[in-house]
Amino acid sequence: MLPHAVAVLVFLLIASNFFTLLGEEYGLKQHDIEHVMGMSKELMDYRFTNGEEALWSNNMFGGMPGYQTSVLYPSNLLRDTDRVLKLFTTPAVGSLYMCMLGFYILMLCLRVNPWLGMIAAISFGLSSLNIIYLGSGHTSKINAIGYMAPALGALILSYRGKWILGTALFALFFGLHLASNHLQMTYYLAFMLAAVGLTEIIRLIVQKQPLIALKTTVGLAVAAVLAILPNIASIMTTHEYSKFTTRGNTELTIAPPGRENELEATDGLRDNYILEYNFGGGEQWAMIIPNAKGGASSVAITENKAALQKVPRTARENMGMFRQYWGEQGSSAGAFYFGAAMFFLFVLAMIFSKDALKWPFLALMVLAIFLSMQSMNAFNDFFIHKVPYYNKFRDSKMIQVLIQIMVPAFGVLFIDSLLKKGVDASMRKWLWVGSGAILLMMVVVMANPSITGPLLSKYDVSSIDQLLDQYKDNPQTIKAINEIETGLIDARNFVFVQDAQRSLLFMLVAAGLVVAVSFNKLKWFLFAGIFGVIAVADMWSISTRYMNEDKRTNPQTKKSEYIHYAKNDDRVVPYAPDKCDEFILNAEKINLVDFENKVTALESAMKISPTFEKMKDKSKLHYAAEFGALNLNTNFRVLLPSRGLFADANIPYFHKSIGGYHAAKLKRYQEIIDFYLADELNKIADAFSKGSFEGIDSTLRTCAVTNMLNTKYVKYSGEAPPLSNEKNAFGNAWFVSNVKMVQSANEEMLSISDVDLRNTAIVHNEFASLVKSSSGIDSSSTIEMKEYATKRISYLSKSPVEAPVVFSEIYYPAGWVCRIDGNEVPTFRANYVLRAAMVPAGEHTIEWTFEPTTYSNGVRLNWIGSISLLVLVLLVLAWTVKNNLTGSNSSAQV
Repeated sequence: MLPHAVAVLVFLLIASNFFTLLGEEYGLKQHDIEHVMGMSKELMDYRFTNGEEALWSNNMFGGMPGYQTSVLYPSNLLRDTDRVLKLFTTPAVGSLYMCMLGFYILMLCLRVNPWLGMIAAISFGLSSLNIIYLGSGHTSKINAIGYMAPALGALILSYRGKWILGTALFALFFGLHLASNHLQMTYYLAFMLAAVGLTEIIRLIVQKQPLIALKTTVGLAVAAVLAILPNIASIMTTHEYSKFTTRGNTELTIAPPGRENELEATDGLRDNYILEYNFGGGEQWAMIIPNAKGGASSVAITENKAALQKVPRTARENMGMFRQYWGEQGSSAGAFYFGAAMFFLFVLAMIFSKDALKWPFLALMVLAIFLSMQSMNAFNDFFIHKVPYYNKFRDSKMIQVLIQIMVPAFGVLFIDSLLKKGVDASMRKWLWVGSGAILLMMVVVMANPSITGPLLSKYDVSSIDQLLDQYKDNPQTIKAINEIETGLIDARNFVFVQDAQRSLLFMLVAAGLVVAVSFNKLKWFLFAGIFGVIAVADMWSISTRYMNEDKRTNPQTKKSEYIHYAKNDDRVVPYAPDKCDEFILNAEKINLVDFENKVTALESAMKISPTFEKMKDKSKLHYAAEFGALNLNTNFRVLLPSRGLFADANIPYFHKSIGGYHAAKLKRYQEIIDFYLADELNKIADAFSKGSFEGIDSTLRTCAVTNMLNTKYVKYSGEAPPLSNEKNAFGNAWFVSNVKMVQSANEEMLSISDVDLRNTAIVHNEFASLVKSSSGIDSSSTIEMKEYATKRISYLSKSPVEAPVVFSEIYYPAGWVCRIDGNEVPTFRANYVLRAAMVPAGEHTIEWTFEPTTYSNGVRLNWIGSISLLVLVLLVLAWTVKNNLTGSNSSAQV
């Protein structure tokens, strides 16, 4: 038990001390978490107030399900298991700790010496990929990655003699991986599990053990089902939701005017959207040379003082516009570095190891390298267009997580084998030759960095060409521009060579250790001690480039602030209201009954929640509660006339927005943005730039989509009151006298600009049996919202005739139910994205409620699956311990 106890302690110490400033005052400055706080504000406030899940949020993009924003599943006991395994540490520390502990379990399943396995685990945990994404707030992604290695280890253990224990552990770790709710990582894990599993089956069949292969495969299949069941609610709701998002199908065969070459994919994401953040040529070298393309794109070349010395003095002052990064990504948070010393062992393992894992690992390595490229190569083309579900995910360079797992696992497995079995004279010679070849390759690359690609990116070339064209008649300036270009190349050459020398040094030490091992003279503990030091130093020194205590001056506050850390109060309440937000609050709250008591109730609930309980600035908590109470009891939308509205989480934190920030918007809403809303925002922004409020008002009257989304306020300045659009907005719901039936989605979309949406509803003929026009609508026909409660909205209608009503709420057929006077009625879609229903003559109460059966059925299955899985795992573990203590030879014995 000693090495295991030491491993847990070491992993915890490393994880706790890596994030040096985490504590009562500071937390990580995670950009994506800030967005999550904005996106999920209404969902969280509803949870605090009502003690249940809203499941639907109206604070962004007009309204959308909250499944991929903030929905809790208390019926999934694996989430509690996850917290226990992470020793109830903070999210960042817990995720990093679990990455190391999970990888250590993989190494134990491979029967590697625990002390060597500890080194591999630390190397994996400190991979820059983990640190970069934890720093940006992709916690669920790193949680999922943390459970990939032990799931793989359990599968290998199952096929290599311990199938009962292996399948039980596979159910546990695969289930914990699924509980992280990051389906892209699950998709890539499936590649690895399939490749390794197939190889193990073939190995067993060749060894004439087909029955073992069969019973293990069946056992793992049952384990997979048990792993899915505790997570089935989130899986089912996500699958259902995905069909309606930008990942799903579109019925349109037309593109917005002027963008005919940008037709949406009919199923899944567009090719260029999937590949946008993938690696350009030569960027894969960053796996062993971290600055092979300059590292993070946020670093200017002028920040590297040593590199700047390679630039002529006259050119230095004009280098500020260029980045140290010269890869082809529009932006890069940093290199995916897997360790020079560890990669050295991995390459040797791929050449000399006789373990069957070499073949699936080799295939996965080639696949991951090609699929992480930005170019539409044969691999990308085939997978995007032929492999099911592959085109549902963007940023497909994340498949390199498979390399992140394979490098330390197979490298250390190989050296462990050499230490245990010894090296004969013949293999000794080839080990030397292989080591020399790897080192020679590094020397050649270091001597000629251009082998890995040009030292100017396409963006650099474009900028320089524009300058040359702009000053083509000025020879002196042209000479200066050429000098800048040459200096930039020289500076980047220095950056590359400096890191290549560093990597070569680590490889030389690793090669020296391999040579010593080849003579069978180096004891395992000496190897572990020396290699452990260099491997940890290697990974720690690179990862701290992306997570450190460096400071920069904030251009707005003029104060020096940590780059990677923020005060906890600013993290949990990341946005501050401006004067315009406060004006809206004050104008609306006077119409709400008992508003102050609602604020007090919400604030009290927030104070005792884990998120807010340590807040010191009570004024921040109070205004968060004020705006939360406002949002939970009103239903109108606020517009900021900027294209940035569709990537903004600030407005959704305070108000309901027609924009927002989310990676999986409803596809029909995105199409409305592309065809109408983006142009309307540009028109409104132009009107504001001209400064005439009469002109602005007349422009707003023409913005039919903005008005049908009940945009009550236009926020044009944070320091001024908003412009009221109440007289133009259609309101929460309205009767229409006419219905235009259309035959296709194309016609449905194009008709929006052809009719008066206040009086006419555009309806697809699939709903023809549910709707009819009414000529009896007059001023006595009214409908008014009486209560807003996020997933329950009620209205009071009065009309002399039966007529269609359009509601300014986003249509989503999988859960919204409409009842009139308590009786459920059929509903239909109007104006491409809105809900509608036929309302009888007379006075009626209409209530919309969000009741997704997928969620409720999934929750019940969660309970069954959670209890079944955990009971099975505990029984198998107890049986295994008993057999070990009694010396049994059971196949479940470890």
